[in-house]
Amino acid sequence: MTKIRLGDVAVKIGSGATPKGGAAVYRDHGVALIRSQNVLDNTMAEDGLVYISDDSAKTLDSVTVENGDILLNITGESVARVTMVDSSYLPARVNQHVMIIRPNKSVDSRYLQCVLVEPRMKSHLHSLAVGATRKALTKNMIREIIIELPSLDEQRAVAEVLGALDDKIAVNQQIHELTGELVKNLFCQFAAGRKDVTLDRMAKMNQVKVMPNEGSFRYIDIASVSEGDYSSPRVMEWNDAPGRARRGVRRGDTIWSTVRPNRRSHALVLEDDPCLVCSTGLVTLSPLGRGFSFVYEASHAWRFTEYLLSVAEGSAYPAVTASKFAHAPVPKATESEIAQFNAQCDPLWERAASAKAESRTLASLRDTLLPALMNGTLRVKDAEKQVSEVL
Repeated sequence: MTKIRLGDVAVKIGSGATPKGGAAVYRDHGVALIRSQNVLDNTMAEDGLVYISDDSAKTLDSVTVENGDILLNITGESVARVTMVDSSYLPARVNQHVMIIRPNKSVDSRYLQCVLVEPRMKSHLHSLAVGATRKALTKNMIREIIIELPSLDEQRAVAEVLGALDDKIAVNQQIHELTGELVKNLFCQFAAGRKDVTLDRMAKMNQVKVMPNEGSFRYIDIASVSEGDYSSPRVMEWNDAPGRARRGVRRGDTIWSTVRPNRRSHALVLEDDPCLVCSTGLVTLSPLGRGFSFVYEASHAWRFTEYLLSVAEGSAYPAVTASKFAHAPVPKATESEIAQFNAQCDPLWERAASAKAESRTLASLRDTLLPALMNGTLRVKDAEKQVSEVL
């Protein structure tokens, strides 16, 4: 298998730019401007996608995204996230936080995505970014990356096998997103015209405190929580536990970041794991009654976020205390009404959680197969068999 410099098999490597006028020129339609929040590993996220006019797009013609391009986040906390562009987002441009990698005809784009998302390569990219004067990847860094390049037929075979896993993961992600939209609409109908009461009438805050113990635990930190979701918790030894790993999380809890509420970093936890622990930088909202959808949806509403923004303290690092969460507004409802809402919506979230758990299993298998396929210790036919057993 040939090892080659990425710059030698790419016809374009370069980051984008912000259109003149910045956010003031963003629109609801037109040419998509892909930003770092839209680039996830192996997929793209529509949340936060903005558009620019044809005139603004012309000033960014040099960063036009083409079908088959690889998009790489090059700055900030999301540095090294990578995916092949979804053609449904075209026509598009990228901003300065996203790099376009356009391979030549000797490289299959799907295979290149696999190479760049492989755990060892991901670790290498992170080490390059940390070693810079700021957390960033440069064009020269990416050009000098060495990749393993088998024949084009082999590349396509590897990409097809792993792509089957990615396709199923994408379907599961769509289930999660559609569930969110459906339950949100049901909650809006439920809440319309109701007066508000405070959250402490519906939930308790920070119910479970944990102390260091022997063995390991699974840790959710603030950085792993996004709007409506969280990444797979890290397995850690208590001997290596950060000082903030002190908050227990129970199945049905909603977790909300206490800092920078404008980011709306919160998620519903449906894992039944006594070893699940989150940072004290997250507040846990535990429903008082049976079910969990009502409390989660109430805290997901924009009115809830607006309240948090109004009571956050600190300009550089705005934060909200647990006591302030307790007084956040939620729609007034009887126990019976809440129970009916939960009975309708909890099964929907359970199905979405099951799909999410399956995706984590599939992603783990993909990450196991990928390096073995890359170094030739696993044949494509054997990988196909393993994939067929889980799909």
